[in-house]
Amino acid sequence: GIGDIEGKFAFNLKNSNYSLKVIVHKFDLNIIGQYIKDLSNYGNFKAFLDADFQSKGNFKDRENVTASGKLKISDFHFGKNPSDDYASFEKLEINIHEVSPKKLIYIYDSITIHKPYFKFEKYDYLDNVQTVFGKAGANVKAANADDAKYNLVIEIAKYIKVLSKNFLRSNYRMDRVAIYNGELEYVDYTLNEKFSIALKPFNFSADSVEKQHKRVNFQINSGIKPYGNMY
Repeated sequence: GIGDIEGKFAFNLKNSNYSLKVIVHKFDLNIIGQYIKDLSNYGNFKAFLDADFQSKGNFKDRENVTASGKLKISDFHFGKNPSDDYASFEKLEINIHEVSPKKLIYIYDSITIHKPYFKFEKYDYLDNVQTVFGKAGANVKAANADDAKYNLVIEIAKYIKVLSKNFLRSNYRMDRVAIYNGELEYVDYTLNEKFSIALKPFNFSADSVEKQHKRVNFQINSGIKPYGNMY
């Protein structure tokens, strides 16, 4: 695939401490596609990664990690085939000031997603999500229960769960959270006539989301298809 990664890594053999700094340019994430195939009955995956990221921690303690930097996933697509997406977005940007689960610190400069798209289709039997991942997520559950087979997507999900479990009782702050020009589509084929509704363009923004504030002010506005608007 395309893209490149460069960086520096240091590891202490005595206490298992490590530090790293990595820069990633337009790295093709099709490596993840092979693991998604183990979780789904079918589907097409595409995405690219950019990052300027630094971290330090200890290999013996998964929560003992402190990280900062920028991450961007762009041109994300997952769907029935390359021309029919169930979910996609133009770019997801995460700017981290400091994240340290062990010190109970989660401080983000911003988390923004541009042009996200999600389509939910309801059929007489199951829906598009369960058709892909099995009834009630059966394929995912089976992959998670198979200790003999490594799955990168499952391991990433497990690690994110470890890092985020103490989020709400930590010192957290997000200076800006936003969704720009999104599209959410619902289609129901179980009725006598096909029913569909969509929010487009869907926009959401919130500033100064932090533990010290009892309330969070946010703004939402969207067009409603086939007609209408929401503010």
